[in-house]
Amino acid sequence: MKAKGPNIPLASVLPIADPVQVRAQVRNGVGECWEASFSAPRRNDSDRFSAKSD
Repeated sequence: MKAKGPNIPLASVLPIADPVQVRAQVRNGVGECWEASFSAPRRNDSDRFSAKSD
């Protein structure tokens, strides 16, 4: 999944504490579509989070 922009809701502010776990849900918030873990981000600072899932 690739996502970017100011409209992506984050559970916390950047930088995010490692490891990061992401759960994508259907639009109405009911049911999980998938989950991914990111233990070694390429970039994780106050401006950007960039990583490939484990």
